[in-house]
Order: sequence, then C-alpha cells, then structure tokens
Amino acid sequence: MCAVPAPGATSRHPLHAAAFVAVLATAVLLPVVFTHGLDSFRLIKDTAFVLAAIVLGALLLLAAVWGTPLLTRRDVRRAPLWLPLLAVVWTAIAFFGASHRFRATTSLIWVAAAAVIFLAAYGVAKERGFSMIWTLFLPAAVNGGLFALQALSIWNPFVFPIDMPPESRNIGLMGNSSFVAMYLLPIAVAALALASARRQQRALSIAAAVLSGAALIATTAITALVAYGAAVVTLAYLAVRRRGRPTAGRLALAIAAIVAAVAILFTVVAMTYAPLRHRMQLIREMAVHGRFDRVLTGRGTAYLTAIAMFRDNPLLGVGPGHYGAYYYDYKIRIEDRYPSLIDSPTRSLNFGEAHNDHLQTLAVSGLPGYAIFVACLVALALRSHRPRDVVEVDERGEVARALAAPLAVSFAVAALGHFPLELAASLAAFLHLAAVACAWTNTNADPS
Repeated sequence: MCAVPAPGATSRHPLHAAAFVAVLATAVLLPVVFTHGLDSFRLIKDTAFVLAAIVLGALLLLAAVWGTPLLTRRDVRRAPLWLPLLAVVWTAIAFFGASHRFRATTSLIWVAAAAVIFLAAYGVAKERGFSMIWTLFLPAAVNGGLFALQALSIWNPFVFPIDMPPESRNIGLMGNSSFVAMYLLPIAVAALALASARRQQRALSIAAAVLSGAALIATTAITALVAYGAAVVTLAYLAVRRRGRPTAGRLALAIAAIVAAVAILFTVVAMTYAPLRHRMQLIREMAVHGRFDRVLTGRGTAYLTAIAMFRDNPLLGVGPGHYGAYYYDYKIRIEDRYPSLIDSPTRSLNFGEAHNDHLQTLAVSGLPGYAIFVACLVALALRSHRPRDVVEVDERGEVARALAAPLAVSFAVAALGHFPLELAASLAAFLHLAAVACAWTNTNADPS
C-alpha cells in the first residue's frame, strides 16, 4: 500500500493551481522583501505574512465553495490539522482577558495567519512533489549569498552608520545575523532530510545540505547552531531506527556515538572558523567569571520577567501580544530581587520579546497555550514514526519522515534562545515544511 497518493494523481482544479502558486510565492517572496526606512525588514515581512494568509485563506474558501476543497474531512481525521485551529481558539479566549485590545488583536491576527499558511501549504502539498521543498532554496540562496558577500566585505547594498561594528552589518535581507540564522535553520534541516532519504538527485541534495549548513555556521548564531546539531542527532537516530529494531544497549551506544561525533565536528568548526571561535571564547570567559547574564547575551532579565508573568497569570497569561507592554513593570521587580542584573548590558532596553518562545508563550497565553504549542511540536515529530501497517512508502513519504522529527526538535531548541514564532520569514519556512511533512506522511492505512 502506498503511503500517499502520487503527485499528479489528483486532477487539479484551477483554484488548486492558484493555491499552489500562492503558497510558493509566499515561500519565495517573504524572505527577500524589504523596504527603506526606520524598519526596512521586519515590518514589511510581518505585513506580507498577514497579506499572504488573507490570499491563501480566500483561495481555501473559494475552493471549498466551488466543491473542490483543498482540505477534506478525511484530512482533519488523518492529520493533526485541528491543533493550529485550537491555537487560534485559545488565543481568542485569552484575547477577552487582555487589557490592551489592540495588541491582543494584532497577536490574534498573527496566530490566525500562521494557521492559514500551514493549512494552505498542507492542502497544496498533498498533490505536489519535491518542488514544495526545492523552491525554498531559492530565497535561502539569496539571503545566504548576500550574507557571505557582506561578511567578506565584498558588497553590501545597505548603508550603515559609520560607528556601527562591521559584524553588525552582516544582515542578509533579514536585518540581523541571528534572524538570518533562524530563517536558514529549517531549510538546512530540510536539505539534510533530502540528502539522507532521497535517492534521486542525491548529489544535488548533498550540495544543498553542505551549502545551507555552511551558511548557518557563517552566521555564528549559537542558538541556531545548537538547534541544527540537535536536528542532526535526531536525523541520525532515525537512520539507525530505519535499519531495524536495535536493542536498547545498541541504540544507546549509537546515540552516544552520534552525539560525540556532532560535538567533535562542532568543536573543530569552532576552532577553525575565526568569528565563531571568538564568540565561543567570549562565552567561556563570561561563564568562568560568573557573568551568566552576559553568557545569555543580556537576556537574563527578559527570561526571569517572562517567568514572573506566568507565575502571576498561570491560566491566561498576561494576554496575547502583551509581553512588551508589561515588561518594564516586571523588569523593575526582577532587578530588585536580583540586583546583579542592574549591570546587564541590556538594562536600558524594553524587550518586546523574551527571546525564548517557550517562556514567552507561557507568559502571554498561560499553561493551556503552552500545552498547545508543545502538542504541535510533538504531533509533528510523531510523523517520523512509520505505522506498522504501512508496507510501502513512496519517496515523498520517506523524505517527510526524515524531516518531521528533526524539524520539530530544531524548532523546539531554537525557541529556547530565540523567538522564531515572531519572525515572519522563519515562521513561514517552518510552517511550510511542517505542512509538507504532515501531508506526505498521511497514510492510506489510517482509518477513514
């Protein structure tokens, strides 16, 4: 039994073709769009994210009204498509307890847009092949290539203040090197999945994996690199499991060997790549002297503030989009409790994000909201499990199973030290690939 219908097996309605174009246009244009002004990157990408969701939502609705829906009842039963909708519902519930309705409305729109983009990509991916993944490498190449040109001081299309450090000018088309890393991360993971699970075009897949991994390393973003390493370990674990059912001892030994190999590789890269070596030396020196807020790049106050918000509001949180609104009041309390944070290099800043999506989700939506967030990641990771009654899996299914768990793990780790949920390009790439993984692992063996 084939796990998924072959690409092209379903007759394509013009609205399905339009949705396919719109999904790929979102994946290609969102990471490269920018404007001129005080906020040249983030605002325009956030706006494009919501506009793309409006277009995709309209196409989903038109297809359903026309009688050729992209999403069927069987899809809802087979895949965890109700989880994104549950996230929207809980955000709407938390909205009514929020004190700043405009902020809450903006956050609700963002969550709804993310759900629509995921559902549209899922509906399209069912009928499509590997163009759903390969297309993402085009804007990634633009951002990675431009970042390399900027880092090597060859060419930079943007003008910066004279006193800005050279390393701060390496921004790709994202506005920040860490934003570039968060965007490249899911695409680098997808390249690994292609290289490991697809026999056709393997040389091209390996080249994409090497180049995307190198671009990620060039950003020297520690959080993204640790997340990438976690994805590599997860993918290697899946490869070991695919070879059979090893004993617990052999499996533990294999995992230990994989972790050691990744650690050695990371150490070698850190020692040979000067910018990354310098970054690691600074972190070590700060840790030795007990300056742990500096190790966290000045985010200690932001983390403790999010925890305090959750403790005060464990059910609903402080409200969707309200972290920045309440940050300063809580910051004063945290500094009174931990006086050492007064010397933090970021003390003068009013954080709009906690730089930790796990803590921020707890802070703004309470324990139920965080439970939904974790459930989404777990549901995605479980797509890497092959049901026993699936005898034959086509190539799309193999790649999707190699992609799902590493993608979920990389996102979970990245969210520990960054905020991919609030970055349009990064979130759109994760949602796109997660939808592909879910659509391609929807087995016909599932009960209907």
